[in-house]
Amino acid sequence: MTTERQVTSFEALGTFNGRGSSPARLVGPGPAGSERFYVNYFYHQSTDLVAYHPDGEHFDIWTSSEGGAWAMAVSPQGNLYLGTFHQGHVLKLDVEASMLTDLGQAVPGDTFVWSYTVGTDGLIYGGTSSNAHLFSIDPTTDLITDLGR
Repeated sequence: MTTERQVTSFEALGTFNGRGSSPARLVGPGPAGSERFYVNYFYHQSTDLVAYHPDGEHFDIWTSSEGGAWAMAVSPQGNLYLGTFHQGHVLKLDVEASMLTDLGQAVPGDTFVWSYTVGTDGLIYGGTSSNAHLFSIDPTTDLITDLGR
């Protein structure tokens, strides 16, 4: 059950330390029907995916050696998919199992996954750089298909 509260002002939740940025963020599902605010923090050679709980006091962190993520989407099954840069990998957060998995490079040779959208067919579509490929992810099997340029 989600309890709504009226917010009348901003509140400082912490201080950003170190060099990095947060190129991708979204509100998505948490375990057992809850919600989380997901933020991808990018550092020089790694990325942290942080899920902030609605209470504003608790959070979960998953770390990957991938450089960072521009693309984030929630699948119809309720899992979170990230598209990374520097290596162009697809990461999947299984929300219920609390497990982050690297599904591999979206398109061999392409190093950036820029954006995702979820199609009416239930597939997740993404675009890459530097060769401008379109690819799809079937979230029921995690099969990645290069659809070409």
